Amino acid sequence: MNTMKIAALGAAFALTATAQAQQLQAGFYAEESATAYYQQGWDTNEEMLEWKFTGTNGGVTNWGFRKTPQFGSLGQQPDYSTIEPGSVYSLYMGYSQQERDEDAISPEIEVQPGSTVEYYLCLYAVWYYNADLKLYITDVATGTREQLVSTFMWAQENAFTGPNWVKFSSDLSKYAGKKCTFTFNYKGSNGENVYIDGFRLKRHDTSATSTVNIFEGGQVHFTDATSGNPTAWQWTFDGGTPATSTDQNPVVTYSKAGTYSVSLKATGDGATSTAERKGYIIVKAQAPKALIGIPAGAYLSPWAYAYVPTNTPVQFADLSSGQPTSWLWSFEGASPATSADQNPTVTYGKEGVYGLTLSVSNSAGSSDDFLKNAIQAGGSQYVWNIEPEEIDLLGEISLGLYGMYAGTNWLGITKYAEHFSKPLAPAEIDSVQIFFHSVKCSDANQLITVSICAEGAGGMPGKVLTQSSVKAGDLAYDEKNIVPTNFKFDQKVTVSEPFFVVVEGMTNNDGDEMSIYCVLRKEGKKSSTFHELEDEDENGNLLGTFQWFENIDSPVSMAVTPRLTYLGGGITSGNNYTYTAYRKPYVKAIYDIGGWQRPTISEGLNIVLFNDGSVEKVIGKENGEIEEIEGE
Repeated sequence: MNTMKIAALGAAFALTATAQAQQLQAGFYAEESATAYYQQGWDTNEEMLEWKFTGTNGGVTNWGFRKTPQFGSLGQQPDYSTIEPGSVYSLYMGYSQQERDEDAISPEIEVQPGSTVEYYLCLYAVWYYNADLKLYITDVATGTREQLVSTFMWAQENAFTGPNWVKFSSDLSKYAGKKCTFTFNYKGSNGENVYIDGFRLKRHDTSATSTVNIFEGGQVHFTDATSGNPTAWQWTFDGGTPATSTDQNPVVTYSKAGTYSVSLKATGDGATSTAERKGYIIVKAQAPKALIGIPAGAYLSPWAYAYVPTNTPVQFADLSSGQPTSWLWSFEGASPATSADQNPTVTYGKEGVYGLTLSVSNSAGSSDDFLKNAIQAGGSQYVWNIEPEEIDLLGEISLGLYGMYAGTNWLGITKYAEHFSKPLAPAEIDSVQIFFHSVKCSDANQLITVSICAEGAGGMPGKVLTQSSVKAGDLAYDEKNIVPTNFKFDQKVTVSEPFFVVVEGMTNNDGDEMSIYCVLRKEGKKSSTFHELEDEDENGNLLGTFQWFENIDSPVSMAVTPRLTYLGGGITSGNNYTYTAYRKPYVKAIYDIGGWQRPTISEGLNIVLFNDGSVEKVIGKENGEIEEIEGE
């Protein structure tokens, strides 16, 4: 190769490198800077009329809007208002065995530069094998239609069963400046109820003058928008945590009010480009919102916010948002009676039911939270693993074709267990109440057995400490109310370590439909259930031996409530009030004069039924306190 050719080749490489350097242009934006220029929540008839709905083969459409998701195969009811407060209704397509091919079509919308389309779906994807919900975009000018999402394929790829609200998002860059329509197409049969909400088109502002406005403690989700072929990123965040990052799309927290700059150096193919935005992040202080957390180690209860022993230190938790800088607690019946600590420790010296308050403040303002008659110290109480705000989520958990969790099933689950943490002080258990969602059993004499078990090897249910059984035909059930079945032990048991309540005997014969009320939580949240399965060999043959497994697939707690009495106590309470005149057996139920069950003492006449069969007439005040006990 002569000198001229070598020089020409070198020049060609130089030109290529220059072109690559010119192509690499650093850029970024923050998700929080996006603004919605079209949004649809299907909360009113007027909003519904913005869209066009078509039925199968030109027939009447099955699209509609409903208030609360209710799944035919599942009792849990996810609520979209937890994502978008104020939203009441959602676009709805119901389950059908009939073949369907129906569209929900948006009006024409001009897609702006830097746009994405996003929406939320709530569905039970295990049934999506013969039906699918797809989202299409259509270029109005050319009629070209493109599929953006297949719900069936997404569910397979993500191993999703649900139900829960899931956010979907698709990039619309290539449609910038074009008028488009969006179509949800539901096609097939034997799918499942599906809900759609929060549909919006958002534009990400990449201009030099755009800013991100957040409150102290807020997060910013950065997105790399570098053109060319970047392979490495070096971010710098003034005032952020972390202060630097090499992730392509980092998430940064800003804890202190101020105005901050962001820079990105992108590298790729030997080229480097830097983008910087001065004053891009504006962090403002906000008044805190006070929130009292349950004391560490305290038990939750259907009848009290928290159940704690007397003469035992307990530490309360501040769960306030908005970064408070000062705290003032006030405790009824505890020592100390007040505290300025963020997470104070107090001791209740006398049995009773008490309230407390928390005031928090910072430079932007203050807020108060209070709980009335919330903390039961000492005595007896039913406990469970369900938060007060989760009670409305109680329902039946379906396993699809395989029956119910915590009930009749065809997966070989023979026993269920609810795990309870170590009590703050030694306590005695004399009974367990279980709230059954369904009690259908072909054999009324079938025994449902409840055991208290110690925690054994590997944290699994171990030694049986005491047991009680009730015939299936005697299980409590009320179509209008959630009522408990009582399992009273002939032999009380004392616990001072973690323990289990084990339930067995729910059958799967023809016509059987037995299940316990449960709360199903989002992935990653608390789970307190275990189940026992029969072992199989490599050919699937049952071996007659059994193993316990912790439920790590779905975070679940059962409505299973052992009745504890901290040793040395004396009061007995079946709900959030205490009889001070004399001791009685625990309260089994409370009714109004018409015979309707009440959750607690209410104003006026209350009929109180105790577990020993005795009855009292109790006059309640407006605040739930007892004015008079009239006797039987």
